[in-house]
Amino acid sequence: MSYPVSGTYKIINIKAANNTVLDLQDGSATDGTPILGTANSDAIKTPTELLWTLQHVGAPASGDGRLVRLINVQSGTYAHPDPKVPAGNNQGIVGGTTTVEWLLCMTAVLGQYSIETQDRQYAWTFNTADKTQVTLQSIDQFGVYPTQAWYFCPA
Repeated sequence: MSYPVSGTYKIINIKAANNTVLDLQDGSATDGTPILGTANSDAIKTPTELLWTLQHVGAPASGDGRLVRLINVQSGTYAHPDPKVPAGNNQGIVGGTTTVEWLLCMTAVLGQYSIETQDRQYAWTFNTADKTQVTLQSIDQFGVYPTQAWYFCPA
């Protein structure tokens, strides 16, 4: 299996109810705007705040995964950790002008990926409640947090 190519996607959480999609709150270009999980049923019309450009920037030195940037289509802002919150578990993911390269890794399930910090300490996690912020949590190696798996649906 290969990685999704650079392009525009709706990014869907595999385990959350209603195929929850990444949503830059109100599509705002303001630094620090939370990236939420929104029920796909609320987003039938696919507003551009729900679309993300996946930009490949290379392979990490370890050779495991792909380095990528995620850019919101509506605002043109990058997904990055909230700098107002200490790095680690529960650090929110926000949109803004800070450019961050994430590690996109295949999971054990074909076509599903995790979005991780480059040091492989944390992965994007969604707690499954509609319209709550996506956060970083310790990498789940044992399936305890199946909400760390994402699907990239071409727009």
